[in-house]
Amino acid sequence: MKRFKQSTVVIIGAESTIGQAAAIRFACEGANLVLIGHLSNELARTAKQLPHDNTWIQSDNYLTITCDIKDPNQVQTMIQEIKQRFGKIDILVNKVGFAIEDNAEVRSTPQTTENDWHHAIQTDRQSFEALCQKLLPELTKSRGSIINILTSFNNQSAAYQDAKISIQTLTQRLALSFAKNGVRVNLVHSNALVANADHQPPLATISPLDCPATPKAIAAATAFLASQDAAAITGVSLPVDGGFDISDDDF
Repeated sequence: MKRFKQSTVVIIGAESTIGQAAAIRFACEGANLVLIGHLSNELARTAKQLPHDNTWIQSDNYLTITCDIKDPNQVQTMIQEIKQRFGKIDILVNKVGFAIEDNAEVRSTPQTTENDWHHAIQTDRQSFEALCQKLLPELTKSRGSIINILTSFNNQSAAYQDAKISIQTLTQRLALSFAKNGVRVNLVHSNALVANADHQPPLATISPLDCPATPKAIAAATAFLASQDAAAITGVSLPVDGGFDISDDDF
């Protein structure tokens, strides 16, 4: 079933591991994709992973844009380019911050510290909120959806916990503000991310379900919240971690 056929999905942070997984998932469900990021070579790497079969015509259905969402001029140019290519915006996916688990971002910021990450989260939060306000007229036309994604390999990270609270607050505030426009806003988060099911850090595998939170699992949850299957859901923070958040310290 192509839940997103004829829909335009904008992915901020598409060069990241999670962004790539989300792009592939939405492509497999028929979406037109706009891949946004800082690194053009990594956006090209994401684009190469998109389907090449008859269910999704790659050359016609995606657009890559190098953009710093903290720059209002670049954001305005980005919006104009999207509208010129696809005519509308239905779904906005935001991979929050430059989470240190993402290989592309680690390569570009080898000296990243938790303080750096915390600062980036706060900066990106403000920039993303401004972006949402600019896109609200387009999302209102399509009665669209916004999904924030926050992940970390390190489930003991104080920076991750601070970031989660910050992004949860933003998600709920935007959900309430945008509800009158028919626009839903939700959050997917995981502090027990694993790169894939075959390479699992010990801390990330401690969960009641013994089911790893892979990028594919994050992408599946994101697609659900973006779809009409979740039409009555807004303002939620959905953990994808195999139940780690509800387990006690001795589990």
